[in-house]
Amino acid sequence: MYCDRRLANYERWSAEPPEDARMIVSPVVKKSVVFLGWPGEDPAATGFIVSLLTAPGRSVSRRTHYLVTAAHCIPTDGSPLEMRVNLRDGSVRPMDAPLTWWRHPTDTAVDVAVARWPESHEANIAMVPEEMFARDGDFYADDDPPGIAGRLIGEGDEVFITGLFADAHGERRNLPVVRTGNIARLTDYQERILTEWPDGPIIAHLIEARSRGGLSGSPVFARRSVEFTMPNEQNPSHGPLKFIAYGADVRFLGLIHGHADDARRPSEAINMGIAFVVPAKHVLETLAHPELEAMREQEFRRSIGRMDGDE
Repeated sequence: MYCDRRLANYERWSAEPPEDARMIVSPVVKKSVVFLGWPGEDPAATGFIVSLLTAPGRSVSRRTHYLVTAAHCIPTDGSPLEMRVNLRDGSVRPMDAPLTWWRHPTDTAVDVAVARWPESHEANIAMVPEEMFARDGDFYADDDPPGIAGRLIGEGDEVFITGLFADAHGERRNLPVVRTGNIARLTDYQERILTEWPDGPIIAHLIEARSRGGLSGSPVFARRSVEFTMPNEQNPSHGPLKFIAYGADVRFLGLIHGHADDARRPSEAINMGIAFVVPAKHVLETLAHPELEAMREQEFRRSIGRMDGDE
């Protein structure tokens, strides 16, 4: 048996190593995204699917799946939105997006929208498990003791975005791109950043990676740096050689809100190469909306009732 732990040590078992076992970015990450747009038009934004544990800590648990994107990608006038989804037969199909979306329960400035994922046996998709979400304890802080940084996510670590490249999205199927960069600044959850988002200044991580239209709503992943040593064969008395490298452990950092243009030249819209990332913490808080929690509890109780009735 082979255990793939590339996604935040989330265990995926198979009889043999998968064909992509040696790939740095697991294809699961790319398969988690769908393209969003208006019926009859080319896609204009990205969404991704999250798998949430419905009843953590209970003897019987199940998972609920949600479509997640940036709130600014959702029409405010109730007009229909379309999802472009890859199918198992290798083709692509436009599907009606959910009509009901939930926003952050307490902070209207959080650019996150979530909806129940309409389950489809034909869709060739993967889920980002909630176990993959970066938590507060995953980040390196300036006042942490020396030696701890190699086990955590910090500024300078590698990130990658997967989502829509609007100029070449794929005709026969969705072809998401992977764009890489580095964490430029982690939020302290106190400072807010003024963007074009009309609902107010936002809390966001900053990453040095070029974002553009189409990547809004895309998931952003961070790869932990790890320290390893090798024997110093040429100068053994100097001790082992120490190196820092990117590890295989990947965490969901957040979703793309947008990018920063050069404020000194507004008429030219010059991309500064800095993108704003809504923290994973705010996505989790949105998924914990009281209405969604109540729905999950009801569905869990119904599923327990069905199992009891089968006995």
